[in-house]
Amino acid sequence: MTEPSPASTFARNLPPAGELVVPGAVDTRTAAPVPPPQSYFDPINWHRTALHECLHATGHKTRLNRDQSGSFRSKKYAFEELVAKMSAAFLRII
Repeated sequence: MTEPSPASTFARNLPPAGELVVPGAVDTRTAAPVPPPQSYFDPINWHRTALHECLHATGHKTRLNRDQSGSFRSKKYAFEELVAKMSAAFLRII
């Protein structure tokens, strides 16, 4: 029996459409906004986006408390994007 892929395991644990809400989210600042799967040409891209946004949500002050105050093109913003990308790479879903 083959082991399920990380992508299929991730997909089974997510709601099927709309805004993906991170477990423990109490408001929109702790939610991960993800367009519905129908917005993507290839289903794997929805999974990649959902994971990426969930990984950003781990930086919320009630979780890992990363500094997410950076504006677009700032070093803080770039660092947060790198955290999400590298985290996804470690989870083998990129």
